[in-house]
Amino acid sequence: MLKTKTIFCGTNIVKCLNPEDASMTSWFERLRGWLPSAKKPAEAHAQDKAVRELFKMRYWNFKSLLELNQRALNLMSEMELQIKSAQAFGMPFIRSRVTALSVVVYQIIELLEAVAPGRHGQLRQAFEHIQEAINNVLEAEPDVQPGPLAVPLENLAKEDFFRAGSKMAVLGEIKARLGMRVPDGFVFTAHAYQLFMSQNKLPERINQQLQSADLDDVEMLYEISHDLQALIIAAKLPEDVHKALESAAEHLEQLHGRGVRFAVRSSALGEDSMGLSFAGQYRTELNVPRSGLEQAYKNVIAGKYSARAIAYRYARGLRDEDVLMCVGVLVMLPAVIGGVVYSRDAGCLWADRVLINAAQGGAHQVVDGSVSPLEIVLVPQMGGWRPWQPDADAPANQETSGRKPVLTIKQAALLAEVSRKLEKTFGVPQDTEWAFDHREELFILQSRPMHPTAEHETSQTTATIHRPAPLVHGGVCASPGTACGPARMVSSPEDAALVCHGDVLILDNALPRWAALLDKVVAVVAERGGTASHLATVSREYGIPALFNVGLEIQGIHPGQNITVDAEELAVYAGCVESLLQAKTQARPNLMDNSPVQRTLRDVLNLTAPLTLLHPESPQFTPKSCATIHDIIRYCHEKAVQEMFTMGQGCGFQRLAGKRLENDVIMQWWFVDLGGGIRETAADTISLEDILSEPMRAVWEGITAVPWKGPPQPNVGGFLSVMAQTTMNRELGTCPEPFDTEQGNSVFLSKNFCNINCRIGYHLSVIQAFLGENPRENYIRFSFKGGATDHRRKLMRLQLIGGILETCNFLVTIRDDVLQAHLDGYEFFFLDKRLKTLGYLLMHTRQLDMVMTDQRQVDRIQAKVQKDIARLLA
Repeated sequence: MLKTKTIFCGTNIVKCLNPEDASMTSWFERLRGWLPSAKKPAEAHAQDKAVRELFKMRYWNFKSLLELNQRALNLMSEMELQIKSAQAFGMPFIRSRVTALSVVVYQIIELLEAVAPGRHGQLRQAFEHIQEAINNVLEAEPDVQPGPLAVPLENLAKEDFFRAGSKMAVLGEIKARLGMRVPDGFVFTAHAYQLFMSQNKLPERINQQLQSADLDDVEMLYEISHDLQALIIAAKLPEDVHKALESAAEHLEQLHGRGVRFAVRSSALGEDSMGLSFAGQYRTELNVPRSGLEQAYKNVIAGKYSARAIAYRYARGLRDEDVLMCVGVLVMLPAVIGGVVYSRDAGCLWADRVLINAAQGGAHQVVDGSVSPLEIVLVPQMGGWRPWQPDADAPANQETSGRKPVLTIKQAALLAEVSRKLEKTFGVPQDTEWAFDHREELFILQSRPMHPTAEHETSQTTATIHRPAPLVHGGVCASPGTACGPARMVSSPEDAALVCHGDVLILDNALPRWAALLDKVVAVVAERGGTASHLATVSREYGIPALFNVGLEIQGIHPGQNITVDAEELAVYAGCVESLLQAKTQARPNLMDNSPVQRTLRDVLNLTAPLTLLHPESPQFTPKSCATIHDIIRYCHEKAVQEMFTMGQGCGFQRLAGKRLENDVIMQWWFVDLGGGIRETAADTISLEDILSEPMRAVWEGITAVPWKGPPQPNVGGFLSVMAQTTMNRELGTCPEPFDTEQGNSVFLSKNFCNINCRIGYHLSVIQAFLGENPRENYIRFSFKGGATDHRRKLMRLQLIGGILETCNFLVTIRDDVLQAHLDGYEFFFLDKRLKTLGYLLMHTRQLDMVMTDQRQVDRIQAKVQKDIARLLA
């Protein structure tokens, strides 16, 4: 008795032969052994049923393989489409698709093993090798070398970004090498972060939650942010990190006295780098006493999972595991005046202008958008600096605000000089936070590369465009551009959850927390805030038009009202001003382009999508040659089709296992239903009306479309060739008579599948086809072998048949006396017509080899065949 095992595939549980039994003999050799010529009726009936069940099992495994093949191709297609789009995606997308693809391909290999036990043993090793390479791509992490857990700021240089983060490394460079004033402090390194995270087993728990989160759902984003931050805050600080904190804090207290307060700031790897500002996305803790440093450290690490930080990394295509959170601890500066200086105008980096935003108190008020800062623009003049006036009627230093300027010209000029020096040192325009203390000494708090604004084009002179009276006019252009959408007022997380794609965000204050919504909205309008605020910086990164500091005029905008924002013209209009939108076309940047997540997906696709296994007839078409997941899928599909193509050949079961077709054609046909191919009937015979298989009905239509008028009249040479071959070829000599009506033709079929083994006279034809709704699954295989004449005549017939098939889009190969043709991936109706052509050829190419010496007759036959086929397909 054959051993079996149960495997799971999709929703089907099927029995298949144990592969260990395959080493002794093939499937059909064993089947043949089940069917000796003489059996008792009861035993023959039992074997008849067993044969049918085995073939049904084999077919359903094959059909499941086709369905899984399509699912695998769809998963790869989904990843390929994602990498070409500008839509944000994260590592959970890649991991989920890779996991699904791995499961599907594993099941495909299992099913091929069920269809062809023991014949593709190296396939699993090839799959495991590719899978290991994919896992290496997904599990790649930053290489952090062990080292100090805390490093004094003065011991850092810009090259230390890999262990201290760019923010603190740059401050160390400014302090130690440029000699500018920077608050004293130290930084917890990336090594300290990894130690904290690993000892508390946080990465696994965090990844598990992120994997199941829909980051496009704002409400879910806030929920997962809350949970992850609580997880980190509740974690215990490793003893070594605690000792490093105490030692560094003690040193700072010795320098500045007991009771000194600290600013605890993020300095994540990648933060403040070119093109990735992370402006305001992470947490800063101010006025922290020494006793609160441990909690503040954990709070800043937890800030990595604030809603706005998660959304920022998601929109910018950053891998969570690549962002290691270094933390800077600086002595708190008693600032009198603070703000931001841009070494170039943010709206026009090539212009020779310096832009300063300033406010009384600390710089944090300017960057967090909670105040409307004083804005000063300076231009070079005779070795110094002077205020720039774009409008001759407007005062230079925004005196129109009614406030006394918070900066002197001397202080402003110093800021301009320092910003240009930093630009020269670091090679790119700089965005620098600064503060003057009570002694009017300038301190640098942070410096990072400026992010250029998105390019936009104007199709015509905007002065000629008709505009309605504005609802709002004034403020500052925080990010240029024009957009239209419904107004959405947001002042709480509950409001944020209601934001929809295409809204215009309306705010009281331009706070950094609302950056989490920028990937959904088309523009931002704020009552307060300046061009140097964190929200303005991120808006420019995203290419989102932003108009800030519009004041009380914002009250003229009503919730849900369609409005057009023209940030450069400092105006908001009611409705969608189409003429303005068409004239000012703005291309939003593709934030995912060449991002770490996109590069990871590209590396994964290089191991999955390319198809290098192209030619089934090649000696290299082996499991060992499979270099990608697509190669494995291709190999399994092709080998499964080949196995099904040979199904039933030579096993002698037709009259035992099938039902005979009653028909007028001079041949017997035996049908084995694999499911849905024949109408259910208790009779031993069926009629044409009982055949439900779509591909079989198409073949039969071709067989019966043009009545066969009998064999062609052979010439003497053809007749003698048949006699000679029959005498010399023992196989021909033992064949049934050419027109023996007892000779049976076997057909395995289902609703969408058929496998036809047709023995007519001295040649064998095999047709296999699958026709369904999905073109990718559809295919036809055709084989034609044999003949009773010499090789030259048989070859001429094969060339005749091959030429006809090539005109019908088949790919044809001829080797020795065997013709093989195939057609893949077409729509149902297209392949249905090709099956009719094959049905016609089955009947009308019989014994043509006997007349293959007279080229004129060959030409006449070819012309007739092509004429008949054209009429059949019309």
